[in-house]
Amino acid sequence: MRSIGRIFACALGLGLGLAALASAQRDAVLGAGGDLYLVKTGTYGELFPHAHDIDSVNSVLALDVVRPGGATERMLVPGTETSDVERLPSLLYEEASGTVFLVWERRINFIHPILMLSGFTGNGSWVEPIEILGNPFAPKNSPQLAITHDNYQVGTDAAAADGTAPGIRHTTVLHLLWGEESHDGAMDTFYTPIFLENGTFIGRSPVYRLNDFDPSPAPSSAGFDLTPGLLNALKIQNGRDDRTVVAAFTSPETRRLVTVEIDVLPAQLQQLADGARAHIIDIGAKLYPSKLQTIAEKARAHIIDIGAAFHPQVIQSLAAQTYDYILASGSGENGGLQGLAEGARAHIIDIGFKLAGRGLKNANGAASSDDTGTTVEITPTPLASLADSDVISAHLLQLRVASSRPAPRVGAGEVSLFISPGGQNVLLAWVEGDKLLYRETEDAVDTSWREALEIQLSSTLPLQRAIEILDQRIRNR
Repeated sequence: MRSIGRIFACALGLGLGLAALASAQRDAVLGAGGDLYLVKTGTYGELFPHAHDIDSVNSVLALDVVRPGGATERMLVPGTETSDVERLPSLLYEEASGTVFLVWERRINFIHPILMLSGFTGNGSWVEPIEILGNPFAPKNSPQLAITHDNYQVGTDAAAADGTAPGIRHTTVLHLLWGEESHDGAMDTFYTPIFLENGTFIGRSPVYRLNDFDPSPAPSSAGFDLTPGLLNALKIQNGRDDRTVVAAFTSPETRRLVTVEIDVLPAQLQQLADGARAHIIDIGAKLYPSKLQTIAEKARAHIIDIGAAFHPQVIQSLAAQTYDYILASGSGENGGLQGLAEGARAHIIDIGFKLAGRGLKNANGAASSDDTGTTVEITPTPLASLADSDVISAHLLQLRVASSRPAPRVGAGEVSLFISPGGQNVLLAWVEGDKLLYRETEDAVDTSWREALEIQLSSTLPLQRAIEILDQRIRNR
């Protein structure tokens, strides 16, 4: 039986495997103006044979920019010129700012792996490399990125309440996913969101272990062995809209394949909640606690007044539910006026959280049909490079398990993950000889897997085309 490498050597003149076509690492991306960006790994002497600025044996990264006319420019990626080892680079092009982002692993003293992130902007400058917080002693794998966007209004007059100049603020979120080997040799999956305001990094964010979000218990018996290919298979991709991404991984503890939908809640929701809290404290200084009804009425009117970014029916509902909450909370025994205002803010965010989930319960294979997820408020740690006048905005992030199923049997070797936009359905694929085998979920509410099917590879149906077919298959489910 001919190998995959021989099929492609004959049909395409290339020796490509599944990893080269469906891997998390992207070594090439296309820009908006037709520029092709490619990242290269190697020694400085290999990649820059005519330069002598640094030691020729140092491991570095180089970014090639191939212009539409064919001219190529090669640049050293800043921060990779040291004696540390650079590996596993991945690229992602961000349309709004025209920036090519790079994420890679740096091994300090050849031993301690950390993740780095930088970018080459549309104006020809480099984003200062930053370290992604993580365990510096744990081996990393499959670092990859997805991007979401949010635009919102700040300030209505000369300046916003936080001192920000009025206007539209553009938020870009880089969603970084990677695997780390734990102390017992198992694979943990980690995620961090990295925020840019109008193209500028505003600071580092917390790192989340995604395994912790699935409360499923460990199985009573071990069953079959989970293959290294399955445990190392990670995926993050854009989800149902411009705000969501979906991540997929296999948990070695629960032996389940889990998808997590991550939703960057609109900045307007936080603005609304913060505005309501401040207004309740302001008017409550004279009215609380004797005139609770008046406070509720004024809070409801204020929410409608400042909620112009929301659909009328939505803001009316938010205002009415806040009104009911204030009356039901009585005298605010747990914290007085401040506690009442904080509770109203949390109530608005909770309602927005449910609306962000399209108002539907999670009935798609997650651990609990009533489990709606977790909302976290993130205020990134400011970078030293930020000016004192820069305002660090907090962000609301929602993480919820979209599906959780017992991991299926798959073949040996590398495994690729394919996810539906909402994360409810998953497809796994692997290569055996001249066949591409795959298994997919039964349906969105069933935790079972269909039996393995195969696609016969040939010169007329190469691996790349078969991968595209499978990707389209799962996206249409």
